[in-house]
Amino acid sequence: MANNIVDIKSIGNLLDGKNYFYVPCYQRGYRWNRKQVEELLSDLYSFRKQYDRDKTASVGNFYCLQPIIVREIEDTDIRSLALGDKASDDTVKLWELVDGQQRLTSIFILLAFLISKEYHGDVDAFKEDYNGAELYSLFYESHPDTCQVLDQLSEGKDIEPTDINSTHICNALKYIDGWFDGKGMDINKRYNGGDGESKRKMRNSLLEQLVNISETGPTKVIWYQLSNDEDVDPIKEFIRINNGKIPLTDTELTKALFLQKKNFVCNDKVLEQAKVSLVWEQMENALQRNDFWCFISDKSTDEEDRMGELLKLVFLKSQEKVVEIEQGDIFRYYYNKLDGLPSEKLQSKIVGLWTEIVDTFHTLEDWYETPEIYNYVGFLIQSGMALSSIYKQAENMKKQNTECTTDDFLSLLKDDIKGVLPKNCVEIQDNGTYRITTEYPDRPNLRKILLLLNVEMLSKQLLEIREKDDSYTGDANVFKFPYDLYKSQEWDIEHIDSATTNTLSDKESQKNWVEGNIQDFNIKITEAIQQKMDNGEWGDLVGIIQEQEGEEQENKDFIGNLTLLDSSTNREYGNALFRKKREYIINKVMNGRYVLPCTQYVFMKFFDADNITESRSRWTKEDKQTYHDFILEHLREYLPMPKE
Repeated sequence: MANNIVDIKSIGNLLDGKNYFYVPCYQRGYRWNRKQVEELLSDLYSFRKQYDRDKTASVGNFYCLQPIIVREIEDTDIRSLALGDKASDDTVKLWELVDGQQRLTSIFILLAFLISKEYHGDVDAFKEDYNGAELYSLFYESHPDTCQVLDQLSEGKDIEPTDINSTHICNALKYIDGWFDGKGMDINKRYNGGDGESKRKMRNSLLEQLVNISETGPTKVIWYQLSNDEDVDPIKEFIRINNGKIPLTDTELTKALFLQKKNFVCNDKVLEQAKVSLVWEQMENALQRNDFWCFISDKSTDEEDRMGELLKLVFLKSQEKVVEIEQGDIFRYYYNKLDGLPSEKLQSKIVGLWTEIVDTFHTLEDWYETPEIYNYVGFLIQSGMALSSIYKQAENMKKQNTECTTDDFLSLLKDDIKGVLPKNCVEIQDNGTYRITTEYPDRPNLRKILLLLNVEMLSKQLLEIREKDDSYTGDANVFKFPYDLYKSQEWDIEHIDSATTNTLSDKESQKNWVEGNIQDFNIKITEAIQQKMDNGEWGDLVGIIQEQEGEEQENKDFIGNLTLLDSSTNREYGNALFRKKREYIINKVMNGRYVLPCTQYVFMKFFDADNITESRSRWTKEDKQTYHDFILEHLREYLPMPKE
């Protein structure tokens, strides 16, 4: 089993004269451009000024660079090549720089520039001021001229470009120098007011930040050290990281942090480490199931880092206030809890953190296995509510009442559902009846209402079965709403009765619609219709056919004329009349295509149990009202019903 090490190191800790970095031939040379160099400088200086402005609030803060990936080189031949007469010194470390050489080289160039400006090439004076600090070394396997240029730069000497790499290094020096007069000075004035501080003070601020090895205010880097085990291939790791420029995620870094050898000090440490690794994999596999994933996350099913959602949940539920998560926050959260602990306390802390992660996952798993909870949590997630908010409510409920039941949690979820539905969306009519006023232009809220209608129908079907047979042991999963299909098939609002009066604005669309419907419904072409066809009066013909086929022209955007339909079906049948749409949906269902329960109810007119409407092939004004009343009745528990 590979045992990688993950740590956070100050740049100052690398400046001890004992760290040499070997850039292997499979990597390209130094290539940072002006934008990248200036962004690094601006970020470093802005952080420093924020830190100087309020040191109390910044205690424990540091500027963190993206990870570098290294592997210690123990091969004597390579050590001799890169280290020369220092190769036999075991205290000198030679690191294969698998990833991050662009950042580390840029920091090297910046440090050399600052030392040169402040000490005028007197490297010994720099060492004296900073407790013997000495620049780390970079050895490019395929570019000996680059090595020579970097050595000269570290000695405070002027350099001349000799190859493409040294040309980019010289350019980086120019970009750094120009930054102090340009973008850097703008930031300087913004933080310091007036003409700002002198360029010398700016340089000193940056130098102090980079060389600083204290716990507050330095520049640090995530240090990801690959194991020297034979099964770890640094070239494959480099290709994986750089294929499409995929950085190490917080999840990968956190996993490495948990699986380090030093976390397992008992005799069976290999077994314990393997157990943690196995459970991690089991949780990842569960999260890879789309039905599980889509009930806890509104992200796409294309999301790869699903374990990150679990780690994010554990982090967020520990926060008293709502926080915005940035890249690196999750890893630093766990790293800070483990950093510096002695062996016994470290292992105890690892157990506690790991148990919290596993327990959190098991809670989600319990919700997943309970159809009613699954349905309501999934609805809230798809409606924009944060998973951490739901989880915190559940935890608080248990703290207040250790004997709370599933029904108690369901009541809590139902209250949340009431909160995400639109306010004042139901009004009382003159005749004393209620009417849902949310209409088509407000698609986000309509989607919530229609989605809840489908969810609630499934939950009520299961409830009815259990009420009639409390010993029911069948597969209740069939009553779980398929959030994975809802997302992957892109279900959205669709007019039941064609919205052609809104969409058929050009003659070509009108012509296609008229000709299609004449063919579909064998409409008799009268002399009057033929004359309008010959004259190209397609708009008039749309109205004639709609009237002839009984299409209701009013209340097109009324909720009684709207349902959820997948994007594929919607595109395929376009603006056909209800009779054609109904035929199309029936064929889809008969051929195995999944159609949401309420959409089937609409086109089969199952909601019209009393046969109020006469026709099965037309969507009339009465149909719209009956369907509206069906929605209102099923969701009465959640909708904000006004008082009479």
